[in-house]
Amino acid sequence: MNRLSTFFILLILLNNLLNEFIPLLNHTDQILTIYFIIFGTAKLFKMESKGLKVFNKCEITTFRISIILMLWVIAGTLNSDVKNTLLLQLFTLFSGFKFLCVYYGFRIYFFEGYSLNKIKILLRLTYVFSVLSLGIYLVNMIFDILPNYGERMGLNTVDYFFGHPAEYNVVLISMLALNLYINYRFKNYKIDYKYLTLTSFLLFTTGRASALGYFTSVIICILILRYLRKYFMILTVFPIAFGLIMSIERISLTFFGSLTARSALLSTSFRIAWDYFPFGSGLGTFGSYASRVNYSPIYYMYNIFNIHGLSYANPMYINDSYWAMIIGEYGFIGAILMFGILFLLTVNFYRVKTGLIGFIIVIPFLYLMTTSLIDTTLVSYSFLAPILTSTLLYSIEKNLNKRSILNEDFN
Repeated sequence: MNRLSTFFILLILLNNLLNEFIPLLNHTDQILTIYFIIFGTAKLFKMESKGLKVFNKCEITTFRISIILMLWVIAGTLNSDVKNTLLLQLFTLFSGFKFLCVYYGFRIYFFEGYSLNKIKILLRLTYVFSVLSLGIYLVNMIFDILPNYGERMGLNTVDYFFGHPAEYNVVLISMLALNLYINYRFKNYKIDYKYLTLTSFLLFTTGRASALGYFTSVIICILILRYLRKYFMILTVFPIAFGLIMSIERISLTFFGSLTARSALLSTSFRIAWDYFPFGSGLGTFGSYASRVNYSPIYYMYNIFNIHGLSYANPMYINDSYWAMIIGEYGFIGAILMFGILFLLTVNFYRVKTGLIGFIIVIPFLYLMTTSLIDTTLVSYSFLAPILTSTLLYSIEKNLNKRSILNEDFN
Protein backbone atom coordinates (compact mmCIF):
# COMPACT_ATOMS: atom_id res chain seq x y z
CA MET A 1 0.00 0.00 0.00
CA ASN A 2 1.42 3.40 -0.91
CA ARG A 3 1.50 6.58 1.16
CA LEU A 4 -1.70 7.77 -0.45
CA SER A 5 -3.63 4.96 1.25
CA THR A 6 -3.22 6.50 4.72
CA PHE A 7 -4.43 9.87 3.45
CA PHE A 8 -7.32 8.08 1.72
CA ILE A 9 -8.38 6.40 4.98
CA LEU A 10 -8.17 9.67 6.93
CA LEU A 11 -10.24 11.41 4.26
CA ILE A 12 -12.98 8.78 4.48
CA LEU A 13 -13.00 8.56 8.28
CA LEU A 14 -13.22 12.33 8.68
CA ASN A 15 -15.46 12.94 5.66
CA ASN A 16 -18.45 13.84 7.86
CA LEU A 17 -16.38 16.63 9.43
CA LEU A 18 -14.58 17.85 6.31
CA ASN A 19 -17.73 18.24 4.21
CA GLU A 20 -18.95 20.86 6.70
CA PHE A 21 -16.10 23.06 5.44
CA ILE A 22 -15.59 21.66 1.91
CA PRO A 23 -19.06 21.18 0.32
CA LEU A 24 -17.63 19.14 -2.57
CA LEU A 25 -16.92 16.31 -0.12
CA ASN A 26 -20.69 15.84 0.30
CA HIS A 27 -20.37 13.81 -2.91
CA THR A 28 -17.47 11.61 -1.78
CA ASP A 29 -19.71 8.54 -1.61
CA GLN A 30 -20.97 9.07 -5.15
CA ILE A 31 -17.48 9.76 -6.52
CA LEU A 32 -16.11 6.64 -4.81
CA THR A 33 -18.97 4.51 -6.12
CA ILE A 34 -18.38 5.58 -9.73
CA TYR A 35 -14.62 5.17 -9.30
CA PHE A 36 -14.95 1.63 -7.93
CA ILE A 37 -17.46 0.62 -10.60
CA ILE A 38 -15.04 1.66 -13.36
CA PHE A 39 -11.52 1.20 -12.02
CA GLY A 40 -12.32 -1.35 -9.32
CA THR A 41 -13.91 -3.66 -11.88
CA ALA A 42 -10.88 -3.28 -14.16
CA LYS A 43 -8.52 -4.09 -11.27
CA LEU A 44 -10.67 -7.06 -10.27
CA PHE A 45 -10.41 -8.59 -13.77
CA LYS A 46 -6.65 -8.02 -13.69
CA MET A 47 -6.32 -9.72 -10.29
CA GLU A 48 -8.53 -12.62 -11.34
CA SER A 49 -6.46 -13.08 -14.51
CA LYS A 50 -3.43 -13.63 -12.25
CA GLY A 51 -5.25 -16.38 -10.39
CA LEU A 52 -6.05 -14.30 -7.31
CA LYS A 53 -9.33 -15.13 -5.61
CA VAL A 54 -10.60 -11.83 -4.28
CA PHE A 55 -14.09 -12.65 -3.01
CA ASN A 56 -15.33 -15.64 -1.02
CA LYS A 57 -18.53 -17.62 -1.53
CA CYS A 58 -20.54 -15.47 0.88
CA GLU A 59 -19.58 -12.30 -0.99
CA ILE A 60 -20.35 -13.87 -4.36
CA THR A 61 -23.77 -14.98 -3.07
CA THR A 62 -24.39 -11.46 -1.76
CA PHE A 63 -23.48 -10.00 -5.16
CA ARG A 64 -25.87 -12.36 -6.96
CA ILE A 65 -28.71 -11.46 -4.60
CA SER A 66 -28.00 -7.76 -5.18
CA ILE A 67 -28.30 -8.26 -8.96
CA ILE A 68 -31.61 -10.08 -8.47
CA LEU A 69 -32.81 -7.28 -6.19
CA MET A 70 -31.76 -4.61 -8.68
CA LEU A 71 -33.71 -6.32 -11.46
CA TRP A 72 -36.66 -6.74 -9.10
CA VAL A 73 -36.70 -3.03 -8.27
CA ILE A 74 -36.45 -2.04 -11.94
CA ALA A 75 -39.34 -4.37 -12.79
CA GLY A 76 -41.41 -2.85 -9.97
CA THR A 77 -40.68 0.65 -11.21
CA LEU A 78 -41.78 -0.21 -14.75
CA ASN A 79 -44.92 -1.89 -13.39
CA SER A 80 -45.96 0.95 -11.05
CA ASP A 81 -48.52 3.60 -11.98
CA VAL A 82 -46.69 6.12 -9.76
CA LYS A 83 -43.80 7.65 -11.67
CA ASN A 84 -40.89 9.98 -11.19
CA THR A 85 -38.47 11.32 -13.80
CA LEU A 86 -36.06 8.78 -15.30
CA LEU A 87 -33.06 10.70 -13.97
CA LEU A 88 -34.39 10.66 -10.40
CA GLN A 89 -35.32 6.99 -10.69
CA LEU A 90 -31.75 6.16 -11.75
CA PHE A 91 -30.38 8.33 -8.93
CA THR A 92 -32.54 6.44 -6.39
CA LEU A 93 -31.33 3.10 -7.76
CA PHE A 94 -27.74 4.33 -7.54
CA SER A 95 -28.25 5.59 -3.97
CA GLY A 96 -29.78 2.31 -2.82
CA PHE A 97 -26.89 0.16 -4.00
CA LYS A 98 -23.86 2.46 -3.66
CA PHE A 99 -22.94 1.09 -0.22
CA LEU A 100 -22.52 -2.34 -1.82
CA CYS A 101 -20.36 -0.94 -4.64
CA VAL A 102 -18.18 0.83 -2.09
CA TYR A 103 -17.91 -2.34 0.04
CA TYR A 104 -16.67 -4.42 -2.90
CA GLY A 105 -14.41 -1.55 -3.94
CA PHE A 106 -12.80 -1.38 -0.49
CA ARG A 107 -12.31 -5.16 -0.54
CA ILE A 108 -10.38 -4.85 -3.80
CA TYR A 109 -8.45 -1.81 -2.58
CA PHE A 110 -7.40 -3.45 0.72
CA PHE A 111 -6.99 -6.95 -0.73
CA GLU A 112 -3.30 -7.08 0.25
CA GLY A 113 -3.98 -5.92 3.80
CA TYR A 114 -2.28 -3.01 5.51
CA SER A 115 1.23 -2.61 6.92
CA LEU A 116 1.75 -2.47 10.66
CA ASN A 117 3.50 0.87 10.48
CA LYS A 118 0.32 2.36 9.08
CA ILE A 119 -1.79 0.47 11.60
CA LYS A 120 0.18 2.29 14.31
CA ILE A 121 -0.81 5.58 12.71
CA LEU A 122 -4.47 4.57 12.81
CA LEU A 123 -4.20 3.67 16.51
CA ARG A 124 -2.69 7.09 17.26
CA LEU A 125 -5.47 8.69 15.24
CA THR A 126 -8.13 7.16 17.49
CA TYR A 127 -6.50 8.69 20.57
CA VAL A 128 -5.87 12.08 18.93
CA PHE A 129 -9.49 12.22 17.70
CA SER A 130 -10.96 11.51 21.14
CA VAL A 131 -8.59 13.77 23.06
CA LEU A 132 -9.22 16.64 20.63
CA SER A 133 -12.96 16.06 20.99
CA LEU A 134 -12.64 16.27 24.76
CA GLY A 135 -10.58 19.45 24.42
CA ILE A 136 -13.21 21.00 22.14
CA TYR A 137 -15.94 20.12 24.62
CA LEU A 138 -14.05 21.70 27.53
CA VAL A 139 -13.39 24.86 25.51
CA ASN A 140 -17.07 24.93 24.53
CA MET A 141 -18.06 24.91 28.21
CA ILE A 142 -16.27 28.26 28.57
CA PHE A 143 -16.66 29.97 25.19
CA ASP A 144 -19.77 28.27 23.73
CA ILE A 145 -18.21 27.63 20.30
CA LEU A 146 -20.38 24.65 19.29
CA PRO A 147 -24.03 24.67 18.14
CA ASN A 148 -26.41 23.57 20.89
CA TYR A 149 -28.71 20.68 19.96
CA GLY A 150 -30.82 20.96 23.07
CA GLU A 151 -30.58 19.51 26.54
CA ARG A 152 -30.65 15.74 26.89
CA MET A 153 -29.84 13.70 29.97
CA GLY A 154 -28.91 16.91 31.80
CA LEU A 155 -26.32 18.11 29.27
CA ASN A 156 -26.36 20.58 26.40
CA THR A 157 -25.68 18.27 23.47
CA VAL A 158 -23.14 19.16 20.78
CA ASP A 159 -21.98 17.97 17.33
CA TYR A 160 -18.21 18.68 17.49
CA PHE A 161 -18.46 20.60 14.18
CA PHE A 162 -19.84 17.52 12.37
CA GLY A 163 -23.13 19.18 11.44
CA HIS A 164 -25.20 16.85 13.64
CA PRO A 165 -24.46 14.70 16.73
CA ALA A 166 -25.47 11.55 14.83
CA GLU A 167 -22.79 12.24 12.19
CA TYR A 168 -20.17 12.49 14.92
CA ASN A 169 -21.32 9.26 16.57
CA VAL A 170 -20.90 7.29 13.35
CA VAL A 171 -17.22 8.29 13.22
CA LEU A 172 -16.68 7.78 16.96
CA ILE A 173 -18.06 4.21 16.77
CA SER A 174 -15.73 3.54 13.82
CA MET A 175 -12.77 4.89 15.81
CA LEU A 176 -13.83 2.68 18.72
CA ALA A 177 -13.62 -0.44 16.54
CA LEU A 178 -10.17 0.57 15.25
CA ASN A 179 -8.87 1.11 18.77
CA LEU A 180 -10.34 -2.12 20.15
CA TYR A 181 -9.07 -4.24 17.27
CA ILE A 182 -5.52 -2.85 17.09
CA ASN A 183 -4.96 -2.93 20.85
CA TYR A 184 -6.44 -6.40 21.24
CA ARG A 185 -4.86 -7.98 18.15
CA PHE A 186 -1.40 -6.47 18.31
CA LYS A 187 -0.85 -5.59 21.98
CA ASN A 188 -1.26 -8.93 23.74
CA TYR A 189 -5.06 -8.89 23.90
CA LYS A 190 -5.17 -5.51 25.59
CA ILE A 191 -8.37 -3.50 26.01
CA ASP A 192 -7.83 0.18 26.83
CA TYR A 193 -10.50 0.89 29.41
CA LYS A 194 -9.45 4.55 29.74
CA TYR A 195 -10.22 5.00 26.05
CA LEU A 196 -13.57 3.26 26.48
CA THR A 197 -14.42 5.58 29.38
CA LEU A 198 -13.57 8.64 27.28
CA THR A 199 -15.63 7.30 24.37
CA SER A 200 -18.65 6.75 26.61
CA PHE A 201 -18.38 10.34 27.88
CA LEU A 202 -18.14 11.75 24.35
CA LEU A 203 -21.19 9.75 23.28
CA PHE A 204 -23.00 11.03 26.34
CA THR A 205 -22.31 14.64 25.32
CA THR A 206 -24.06 14.08 21.99
CA GLY A 207 -27.24 13.12 23.82
CA ARG A 208 -28.15 10.25 21.50
CA ALA A 209 -29.51 7.46 23.70
CA SER A 210 -29.51 4.99 20.79
CA ALA A 211 -25.75 5.45 20.22
CA LEU A 212 -24.99 5.27 23.95
CA GLY A 213 -27.17 2.18 24.27
CA TYR A 214 -25.39 0.55 21.32
CA PHE A 215 -21.98 1.35 22.81
CA THR A 216 -22.92 -0.05 26.22
CA SER A 217 -24.36 -3.21 24.64
CA VAL A 218 -21.16 -3.65 22.62
CA ILE A 219 -18.97 -3.34 25.71
CA ILE A 220 -21.10 -5.87 27.59
CA CYS A 221 -20.80 -8.29 24.64
CA ILE A 222 -17.02 -7.80 24.54
CA LEU A 223 -16.70 -8.57 28.26
CA ILE A 224 -18.88 -11.68 27.87
CA LEU A 225 -16.86 -12.88 24.86
CA ARG A 226 -13.61 -12.31 26.69
CA TYR A 227 -14.43 -13.82 30.07
CA LEU A 228 -17.60 -15.91 29.63
CA ARG A 229 -17.49 -16.96 25.98
CA LYS A 230 -19.11 -20.36 26.44
CA TYR A 231 -22.17 -18.63 27.92
CA PHE A 232 -22.30 -15.95 25.21
CA MET A 233 -25.53 -17.10 23.52
CA ILE A 234 -27.36 -17.13 26.86
CA LEU A 235 -25.91 -13.89 28.25
CA THR A 236 -26.45 -11.80 25.10
CA VAL A 237 -30.03 -11.26 26.25
CA PHE A 238 -28.69 -8.71 28.74
CA PRO A 239 -26.89 -6.34 26.32
CA ILE A 240 -29.78 -6.61 23.86
CA ALA A 241 -32.27 -5.77 26.59
CA PHE A 242 -30.12 -2.88 27.80
CA GLY A 243 -29.83 -1.46 24.28
CA LEU A 244 -33.59 -1.65 23.84
CA ILE A 245 -34.20 0.07 27.17
CA MET A 246 -31.78 2.88 26.29
CA SER A 247 -33.50 3.36 22.92
CA ILE A 248 -37.08 2.80 24.04
CA GLU A 249 -38.14 6.42 23.56
CA ARG A 250 -36.74 6.58 20.04
CA ILE A 251 -38.23 3.19 19.17
CA SER A 252 -41.67 4.14 20.47
CA LEU A 253 -41.65 7.39 18.48
CA THR A 254 -40.50 5.58 15.34
CA PHE A 255 -42.80 2.59 15.42
CA PHE A 256 -45.74 3.62 17.57
CA GLY A 257 -45.89 7.42 17.47
CA SER A 258 -48.98 8.65 15.65
CA LEU A 259 -47.91 12.22 14.90
CA THR A 260 -44.24 11.93 13.89
CA ALA A 261 -43.09 11.90 10.28
CA ARG A 262 -40.94 8.81 10.75
CA SER A 263 -43.74 6.71 12.25
CA ALA A 264 -46.13 7.88 9.53
CA LEU A 265 -43.61 6.91 6.84
CA LEU A 266 -43.05 3.47 8.33
CA SER A 267 -46.72 2.61 8.83
CA THR A 268 -47.60 3.92 5.35
CA SER A 269 -44.79 1.89 3.77
CA PHE A 270 -46.54 -1.34 4.84
CA ARG A 271 -49.80 -0.16 3.28
CA ILE A 272 -47.99 0.71 0.05
CA ALA A 273 -46.18 -2.63 -0.05
CA TRP A 274 -49.53 -4.39 0.36
CA ASP A 275 -51.39 -2.26 -2.17
CA TYR A 276 -48.57 -2.56 -4.75
CA PHE A 277 -47.76 -6.18 -3.96
CA PRO A 278 -45.41 -7.79 -4.87
CA PHE A 279 -43.13 -5.05 -6.24
CA GLY A 280 -43.79 -1.90 -4.21
CA SER A 281 -44.45 1.55 -5.65
CA GLY A 282 -41.14 1.78 -7.52
CA LEU A 283 -38.04 3.96 -7.47
CA GLY A 284 -38.27 7.59 -6.42
CA THR A 285 -41.85 7.41 -5.19
CA PHE A 286 -41.77 7.10 -1.40
CA GLY A 287 -39.38 7.92 1.43
CA SER A 288 -36.49 8.72 -0.91
CA TYR A 289 -34.67 11.94 -1.75
CA ALA A 290 -36.13 11.80 -5.27
CA SER A 291 -39.71 11.72 -3.93
CA ARG A 292 -38.86 14.85 -1.96
CA VAL A 293 -37.23 16.78 -4.81
CA ASN A 294 -40.04 15.93 -7.21
CA TYR A 295 -42.86 15.67 -4.68
CA SER A 296 -44.52 12.30 -5.10
CA PRO A 297 -48.31 12.03 -5.51
CA ILE A 298 -48.25 9.02 -3.22
CA TYR A 299 -48.15 11.33 -0.19
CA TYR A 300 -51.53 12.69 -1.27
CA MET A 301 -52.85 9.22 -2.07
CA TYR A 302 -52.15 8.00 1.48
CA ASN A 303 -53.14 11.26 3.14
CA ILE A 304 -49.84 11.99 4.90
CA PHE A 305 -49.13 15.22 3.02
CA ASN A 306 -50.39 17.30 5.96
CA ILE A 307 -47.94 15.84 8.52
CA HIS A 308 -45.13 18.14 9.62
CA GLY A 309 -42.04 17.43 7.54
CA LEU A 310 -43.91 15.46 4.86
CA SER A 311 -45.78 18.30 3.14
CA TYR A 312 -45.05 19.80 -0.25
CA ALA A 313 -44.05 23.10 1.39
CA ASN A 314 -41.94 21.45 4.09
CA PRO A 315 -40.66 18.01 2.96
CA MET A 316 -37.58 17.99 5.23
CA TYR A 317 -38.38 14.60 6.88
CA ILE A 318 -39.48 12.67 3.79
CA ASN A 319 -36.18 10.79 3.41
CA ASP A 320 -35.80 10.19 7.15
CA SER A 321 -36.52 6.45 7.41
CA TYR A 322 -34.44 3.90 5.51
CA TRP A 323 -36.69 0.89 5.91
CA ALA A 324 -39.82 2.91 5.14
CA MET A 325 -38.24 3.74 1.78
CA ILE A 326 -37.13 0.14 1.16
CA ILE A 327 -40.49 -1.43 2.10
CA GLY A 328 -42.51 1.16 0.19
CA GLU A 329 -40.44 1.31 -3.01
CA TYR A 330 -39.10 -2.28 -3.12
CA GLY A 331 -42.09 -4.12 -1.65
CA PHE A 332 -42.05 -6.86 0.97
CA ILE A 333 -40.00 -9.26 -1.15
CA GLY A 334 -37.49 -6.58 -2.09
CA ALA A 335 -37.13 -5.58 1.58
CA ILE A 336 -36.47 -9.22 2.54
CA LEU A 337 -33.78 -9.45 -0.15
CA MET A 338 -32.14 -6.24 1.08
CA PHE A 339 -32.18 -7.50 4.65
CA GLY A 340 -30.61 -10.73 3.40
CA ILE A 341 -27.79 -8.75 1.77
CA LEU A 342 -27.09 -6.82 4.98
CA PHE A 343 -27.25 -10.00 7.05
CA LEU A 344 -24.79 -11.84 4.77
CA LEU A 345 -22.31 -8.96 4.92
CA THR A 346 -22.56 -8.96 8.72
CA VAL A 347 -21.93 -12.72 8.84
CA ASN A 348 -19.02 -12.38 6.42
CA PHE A 349 -17.30 -9.76 8.59
CA TYR A 350 -17.73 -11.90 11.69
CA ARG A 351 -16.61 -15.19 10.13
CA VAL A 352 -13.14 -13.91 9.20
CA LYS A 353 -12.22 -14.67 12.83
CA THR A 354 -15.08 -15.90 14.97
CA GLY A 355 -15.16 -14.79 18.58
CA LEU A 356 -14.13 -11.47 20.07
CA ILE A 357 -12.01 -10.35 17.11
CA GLY A 358 -14.80 -11.06 14.63
CA PHE A 359 -17.25 -9.19 16.84
CA ILE A 360 -14.97 -6.13 17.02
CA ILE A 361 -14.62 -6.15 13.22
CA VAL A 362 -18.39 -6.13 12.74
CA ILE A 363 -19.07 -3.32 15.27
CA PRO A 364 -19.14 -0.40 12.76
CA PHE A 365 -21.23 -2.25 10.17
CA LEU A 366 -23.60 -3.53 12.84
CA TYR A 367 -24.06 0.07 13.95
CA LEU A 368 -25.17 0.88 10.41
CA MET A 369 -27.63 -2.00 10.60
CA THR A 370 -29.15 -0.91 13.91
CA THR A 371 -29.38 2.79 13.02
CA SER A 372 -31.06 1.91 9.72
CA LEU A 373 -34.21 1.36 11.80
CA ILE A 374 -34.30 5.04 12.75
CA ASP A 375 -32.09 6.78 10.19
CA THR A 376 -31.05 6.81 6.51
CA THR A 377 -27.28 6.47 7.00
CA LEU A 378 -27.08 3.62 4.46
CA VAL A 379 -28.06 5.93 1.60
CA SER A 380 -26.09 8.99 2.76
CA TYR A 381 -22.38 9.73 2.74
CA SER A 382 -22.23 8.76 6.44
CA PHE A 383 -22.03 5.04 5.60
CA LEU A 384 -18.45 5.50 4.35
CA ALA A 385 -16.62 5.48 7.71
CA PRO A 386 -18.31 2.33 9.14
CA ILE A 387 -17.98 0.32 5.91
CA LEU A 388 -14.37 1.44 5.46
CA THR A 389 -13.51 0.47 9.05
CA SER A 390 -15.12 -2.97 9.01
CA THR A 391 -13.69 -3.75 5.57
CA LEU A 392 -10.19 -2.55 6.50
CA LEU A 393 -10.14 -4.61 9.71
CA TYR A 394 -11.49 -7.61 7.78
CA SER A 395 -8.67 -7.29 5.24
CA ILE A 396 -6.01 -6.88 7.94
CA GLU A 397 -7.23 -9.99 9.75
CA LYS A 398 -7.43 -11.96 6.53
CA ASN A 399 -3.83 -11.10 5.70
CA LEU A 400 -2.24 -11.63 9.11
CA ASN A 401 -0.68 -14.89 7.97
CA LYS A 402 1.41 -13.05 5.38
CA ARG A 403 5.13 -12.88 6.07
CA SER A 404 5.25 -9.11 5.50
CA ILE A 405 3.05 -8.63 8.54
CA LEU A 406 4.33 -11.41 10.78
CA ASN A 407 7.92 -10.19 10.50
CA GLU A 408 7.07 -6.67 11.66
CA ASP A 409 7.22 -5.67 15.31
CA PHE A 410 4.22 -3.62 16.36
CA ASN A 411 5.69 -2.26 19.59
